[in-house]
Amino acid sequence: MKEIRWLKRHVAVPALLAALVTIGAIGMDIYSRKDAEVIELKDLTGNRSELADIRIKGEYTDGYHTTSFQIGDGKVAKSTKLRAQPVAEQPYRYNPGMPKRIGEFEYEVMDIQPTIKIRVRKMNSTGPYASIILNAAASASDPSTVGTTTTHYANVQEYGLTVGNGKLYFTLPITRAYKGSTGIYEWNLDDLRFKRVAEESPLEARTVAEWPLVSEQENPGEAMDVIGLEAVGNSLALVAMQGDKLVVRGYDSASGKVSGEARIAMSGTPIAGERAQAGKPAIEARLNESYQAFSDPEAGTLTLAFHESSDPVGEWGMKIYSFDLSSGVKLVNETRVVYPDQLKSDTFFGYTSMAYRNGKLYMAQLLWDRRDLESDQTFTFSQPRIFLIDVYRNNEHRYEGELKSDMNQDMNQDYARISNPANLDYQFRTFNHVSFQSASREEQP
Repeated sequence: MKEIRWLKRHVAVPALLAALVTIGAIGMDIYSRKDAEVIELKDLTGNRSELADIRIKGEYTDGYHTTSFQIGDGKVAKSTKLRAQPVAEQPYRYNPGMPKRIGEFEYEVMDIQPTIKIRVRKMNSTGPYASIILNAAASASDPSTVGTTTTHYANVQEYGLTVGNGKLYFTLPITRAYKGSTGIYEWNLDDLRFKRVAEESPLEARTVAEWPLVSEQENPGEAMDVIGLEAVGNSLALVAMQGDKLVVRGYDSASGKVSGEARIAMSGTPIAGERAQAGKPAIEARLNESYQAFSDPEAGTLTLAFHESSDPVGEWGMKIYSFDLSSGVKLVNETRVVYPDQLKSDTFFGYTSMAYRNGKLYMAQLLWDRRDLESDQTFTFSQPRIFLIDVYRNNEHRYEGELKSDMNQDMNQDYARISNPANLDYQFRTFNHVSFQSASREEQP
């Protein structure tokens, strides 16, 4: 027995040393990749000169490193930092039913009748949070649901939330069946008081604008489905369906006055929230009301991307509309984008950024690349990611490039392994905080 105990003690020492050497080697490898890591833009189609009048800034991480990059003058510059602790990050994309992240806070509409309650939580924290209560905005009601526990909305309630210039705005996502009045309401984020306990703190809203509702029964042509509210600088944009038209109505956030309105005929591909009408044939091609919005205060533009619900076999597409809100509301671009199914947009973990500048629509997307038959597996995460930068002008595809790096960028876990947190890999490359800026801005990544 003594011999066995002696052997265990002395065998453990070299084993421990070997483990420390291995950990040290991993650390040195991670640190050495900090400066040696390569990033480049590979041209796929078109001419890179289409990017000459903008700069693209963003960051990507593999969990160990965070690299800030900038694309400008046909070149890619980078600056890489090591993380103090590895983090298995994933890009954020709002998914209906989840809290909506804007800036450093996330927002969740808890109730809108008889009072509006919005919970605000600081990011990266299990607390504290603030609950906002608005007592005077429940004058809109759906006669068909009075006296019941049923409610109908034109879109997920969080689509009525937006933030601009340090203020939170909200409007009710009502359907065209509602009567009464509605409006846009405002809170100053500096007035929020976060507490560690579950305590509702009433905070009165300023009413930016109010208007009477006309129900579908009264006047079908004037009734509206409100599907969202967006902010661009000092302007607010109400997004709605009225009849067979997509309506974007601008409001000055200070005075509440209507600044303009754009109306787009949608008879061929209506928003999904538009209810079918008796006696009219069903339209299969629809746009999903859960749109993505991209605000560009520097250019004064708002871009809305609607996913199509019915596409040709083997393809998926988006209808993209850009509006200039710098003086009124003007539709400045309409583009339809189509991808093969093998380039998959991930609802939960995908990342997309868009902007309309200089007469061109710029897009940056992180997609699953399943064009290789070996990675085209239904029940696996063994799929590489691809980060594409596209430029469209006059609805014509002018350029596509792929931002490549030698970071580990492949998802390589099946469902059985990923269910175990111990198997999380910190080396998956992901992108975040991508923005399009004027080429004249001299900034370092």
